[in-house]
Amino acid sequence: MATLIEVANQAGVSKSTVSRYFNNGQVSEQARNKIEAAIKQTGYQPNMMARSLKATSSHLIGVIIPRFESPAVGQMLKGIDKIATQYHQQLLIINTNHAVKRELQALDTLAIQRVDGIVNLTQNQADTLLQKQLKLDIPQIIMGQPYQELSYVAFDDYQSGAQLTEAIAEKGHQKITYIGVDETDYAVGQLRKQGVLSAAKAKHIQVDIIQSTFNQQDNLPLARKVIEETTSTAILCATDHMALAFARAIGEANKQIPNDIAIAGFGGYQEGQLLHPNLTTMAYPYEQAGELAIQYLNQLVNNKSEHPIQELLMPQWIEGESL
Repeated sequence: MATLIEVANQAGVSKSTVSRYFNNGQVSEQARNKIEAAIKQTGYQPNMMARSLKATSSHLIGVIIPRFESPAVGQMLKGIDKIATQYHQQLLIINTNHAVKRELQALDTLAIQRVDGIVNLTQNQADTLLQKQLKLDIPQIIMGQPYQELSYVAFDDYQSGAQLTEAIAEKGHQKITYIGVDETDYAVGQLRKQGVLSAAKAKHIQVDIIQSTFNQQDNLPLARKVIEETTSTAILCATDHMALAFARAIGEANKQIPNDIAIAGFGGYQEGQLLHPNLTTMAYPYEQAGELAIQYLNQLVNNKSEHPIQELLMPQWIEGESL
């Protein structure tokens, strides 16, 4: 049996345009003709019972998060909740603990709950996950990852990595150590690192790359080992939370920041600004991103956009005293 997305692909229009057609929404005459031709070619038959159920809004928004303890997640949820409240919507929050399987299950669970839309704070770009998202007949928006095929609110991680590395170069550092994360996280694990490496190459800076995780329990023992062995004069961490572990390890080694070794991170978390010296970082507008995500999702829910909505936000440089 043909699906809605197959009709959209055959007609060369978005899935939301086909959905508007079946719900008597505004569709151009050209798009209408293409859709009707595609319906005949595919033999698609709309599920009238499902359409009837969807006609009534549940006022529920599903939110999928990668982990509970992340300050970034907390700030994004704050922005999402602020705007959802204005729309008289309630949030259903599901944690995946970074597991693709759990994220796939979360999408199925939210579909059963008949949520009006889904905000997915995913850190995965697995093919199986992407295919599930493309087939899901529920408006959704991705946060933090720039999926080309889907609506998203993300950050310019490449430029952020490049800008912070250029700042390190201006301080005269010629060798740095970059503490990254697994590349399954496309934004942080790949784009942010690519920005760092690109700027380092342009500035003739040597970079040692060490892979870690977002887990603080992993970072502190790693930090102690790195600080003991490194010949780098600066440590650049993929997140501020990782940088906090390295700042502690530097202190434990009776070394001073930045005189003995400099340090910087990404995020702009309050904890980093409470350090002495305070952390040099790129501050990410997480709360603003959450607000935009739910606003855009409601546009998709109300069929006010024929094409994916895609927004890329630029983090802000904070010149702390740790470089």
